[in-house]
Amino acid sequence: MARSKSGLDRMVGGVIIAGIAFTLSSLHLVGGWIIPVGIVFGVLPMVGGLRRAIRDAEDRRQRKFEALEGRQTLEIDKKNSLEKTILRIARERQGVVTPARVVLESDAKLEDAEKALQDLSARGYAEMRVKDNGTIDYVFHDLA
Repeated sequence: MARSKSGLDRMVGGVIIAGIAFTLSSLHLVGGWIIPVGIVFGVLPMVGGLRRAIRDAEDRRQRKFEALEGRQTLEIDKKNSLEKTILRIARERQGVVTPARVVLESDAKLEDAEKALQDLSARGYAEMRVKDNGTIDYVFHDLA
């Protein structure tokens, strides 16, 4: 299957053909018929190529935007899922959650679990408590 020419390919081809046609005409090497040939086979493909190159660039930009939007949606879904897991653990464990427990009961990494718990604590949903042995518990008082 032959590959379709890109807008840039069409523009370059059009410029070359138009350039040759107009050069031959300006040097009076051929008759006046070469000007319409240069327009039809040079200028028109060049303009069409420019339009296609602009459209291709816009399509690439749109695909990048959609991919970014999809990643952002995935991250939001992941965060919401992790928060639900944390709250389920808190309900099951009388309101007490540790980062290690979150990792054991979810697909989250320890760093993500710690960030999520710190975020919930900063937003006032949990209280962070440091035990004498240095471990950190997060207490959800409304689930205790």
